[in-house]
Amino acid sequence: MFKKLGMQIVFITVVAIVVVVAVMLTVTLVSFRNYNDSILMERAEVGMEVLEDTINDEIISLDDDFYILTEDEAFTQAIIDKNNEALHDSFIDEFGGSQDNFMVVADQSGAILYNTQSYPLKSYDYSPVARGTKISGIVQSDGELVAMVADRIDVNGMNYVVCCGFSMEATEWMNNVKKLVGCDVTVFNNNIRYSSTFGSTVIGTPMGDDIKKIVIDGKSAYNGQATINGSPFYVAYEPMYDVNNNLVGAWFAGSDASEANNEFTSVTMIAILIGVIGAAGIAVFIFIFCQTRVTTPLKHAEEYAHEMLAGQLATTNVTYKFHEDEVGNFVEVLRSAKHGMNDVVGDSSRILAAMASGDFTETPNVKYPGVFEDIEKNILKIEDDLGITLSNMNTSSDEVLTGSNQMAEGSQALADGTTRQA
Repeated sequence: MFKKLGMQIVFITVVAIVVVVAVMLTVTLVSFRNYNDSILMERAEVGMEVLEDTINDEIISLDDDFYILTEDEAFTQAIIDKNNEALHDSFIDEFGGSQDNFMVVADQSGAILYNTQSYPLKSYDYSPVARGTKISGIVQSDGELVAMVADRIDVNGMNYVVCCGFSMEATEWMNNVKKLVGCDVTVFNNNIRYSSTFGSTVIGTPMGDDIKKIVIDGKSAYNGQATINGSPFYVAYEPMYDVNNNLVGAWFAGSDASEANNEFTSVTMIAILIGVIGAAGIAVFIFIFCQTRVTTPLKHAEEYAHEMLAGQLATTNVTYKFHEDEVGNFVEVLRSAKHGMNDVVGDSSRILAAMASGDFTETPNVKYPGVFEDIEKNILKIEDDLGITLSNMNTSSDEVLTGSNQMAEGSQALADGTTRQA
């Protein structure tokens, strides 16, 4: 794919960075998602606990208010006088005017003597209370769910039954739970939504069949995920029991995951963007680093090698300043080798040129390193041997010349003697 070493390094580095960044992003996002999911699930579970604790606190508060009411002389006198208006006034003074609150007064037989208009349990049997069994908790009757306190009181030697409570259709206390824990809550009457912070549109709708099998039919808690009104939720369900420990419905608390999912998507996009920018920045840095520290020096090293291979040792060197690292030092050594070879070859050429012109007195002007020492020795030896040989040849020439002269002189003398004889 890439023939240049620098590009190969850049490619491998970028791939490694991308893999590392992808793994880190995946691990980080998965950890964040799991943590976010655990927080939402924990919020739902906490909402469930707060919901149950709140209703228990409401019942305790109801019990206290009941005691104060039944100890009030005006209230007991209203019972004696059978003054419904006075009974109503006492009830309003103690419990307020909410339509969700109710009160009922019955005689010893359980027959109702007085009840508020908001009283929902028209057919509830108070005879056990008339016999001395106090009721304090959740009651299901006439298709309604209420939290109430009912007890027998003695008024001038006569036993009466007094019951005070509130309908669990009331949403004020549930809205307080939602504000406190940040999740929606619901009360189920059997498997039907009876009261909910989701609003009136869900009231009367049934619980999902899968959840019903676990919570209502199986009498077990359920924690997990569910879709409510088209939105994803982390939910907690628990069976709800009345004062007689009979299953009468269920508690629900749920954390809406829509916002968290949107935030997670935003965080994911930001993380990916940061990862891409970071990887790109590192890739650019690696590219520039490789160009200056690897690619460019090796390019010049290749040029020096080709010049030496072609015998072009005298070419002008580049002015590029190499870094003091392994690659830079290698190129500097290669450049120095080229200079050294050029010096040796140039000096050898100078001596040989002098010898060619008959000058055997020239000597090396540069140091011949390593194996070039043999060249230096051989040049000097050749120079000495040629010098001796040529000197001998000059001597021989002189001797031949002298002999020739002598022969010429002898010939001339012989010729002169012949002439005289003639």
